[in-house]
Parts: sequence; C-alpha cells; structure tokens
Amino acid sequence: MNKDVILKDLEKNEIAPVEAYDKLFDLRKLIHSKSSFVKVSINISNEPLPNKILKVITFIPFPIFLVKMFSGVIIRAINKHKEFIISKQDFNLLLDSSKGLVIDIESKDTKVLIKVV
Repeated sequence: MNKDVILKDLEKNEIAPVEAYDKLFDLRKLIHSKSSFVKVSINISNEPLPNKILKVITFIPFPIFLVKMFSGVIIRAINKHKEFIISKQDFNLLLDSSKGLVIDIESKDTKVLIKVV
C-alpha cells in the first residue's frame, strides 16, 4: 500500500490516524545506518595546558565499542544531574542509531562538541 492510498483512506475516515501513522512510518522498514566512531572536542577558555592535553587525548575518534564499554561511567555522570536521566539501554540504542549526530554544548567557560560518525 503506497502513501497516497493511505492518506486518501485517512481523509475518508476509513482508517484511524494511529493506524495510518503506523502504516506510513513502519519502524521495521526504517533502516538506520550504524555509527562507528565518536569524535569529541573539548575547549576550556583561559586554560591553555588542559586544552592541549584534551586535544591530544581526543585527537583520534573513539570507537563505539569503547564508548559502550565505559557507558556505565558515562551514565552515572549524566544521571548525577537530575534534569536528564537516561538508562544504559537507551544510551546504547542512541549511540547505535545516531550516525551523523552532532551535539554542541556551550557554557560560559567550556565548549564541548560531540560528533557521531
């Protein structure tokens, strides 16, 4: 069934909106490309030595399996802040299916750029 037929059926109220949505966006058909590496860039203003050390440490992108290996530590650090709580399974799922994701975090003294490639 193509999307025009589904939308016409929805317009005639022959199918429910939820059913039309499920037919249009079948999650089993959506194939996400798997991510392989995570590139991290950390810049602390007015701190030249820590910046250089962080640039050397994060020069090479981290393979996803290393990030998953240390995901427990990462999750505990994230969950210390009560505004955002995530489970280990959700974190790993997010890493697997988020190729091309760019996260840019800026504060008054620090800038963090995370790219999933």
